Amino acid sequence: MIKVDYRHAQSRNWTEWNPWNQIKSNQELAPLFGECVAMSASGKFLVMEKLDDLTEQQVAKRLCPPWVTDKKLSAFGSNKVGEIKLRDYGQLTLGLFLAQFPGQPIPK
Repeated sequence: MIKVDYRHAQSRNWTEWNPWNQIKSNQELAPLFGECVAMSASGKFLVMEKLDDLTEQQVAKRLCPPWVTDKKLSAFGSNKVGEIKLRDYGQLTLGLFLAQFPGQPIPK
C-alpha cells in the first residue's frame, strides 16, 4: 500500500517511518504495527504492508498501546494470516508515555 502525504512537510509519513525503524527488530512491538517497507526521500510517499479492514469484533480482541491517539476502526487492519496490526500511526503521544519512565544517571 502506498500512502501519499500532501502536507508541506509530509510529517505523518515521517511519524510512521521513524518509530517503525526504531521498533522493527523488537519481537514484542513490531507485530503490533503494519510494516513500513520504503519511503521516498521527501517523505511524500510511504510504502506500507497491505492490511485489510477489520470488523468491530476483531478490534475488540486487540489491545492498543497507550501512546496511540488514533484509535478509530480504520486505523487497524489484518494481514493475510489474520494478525491484527496498527496501520495508521501518524499521530502518537510518545512524550506522555516516555515521561512515565524514571531518569537514569548519565554514564561516566
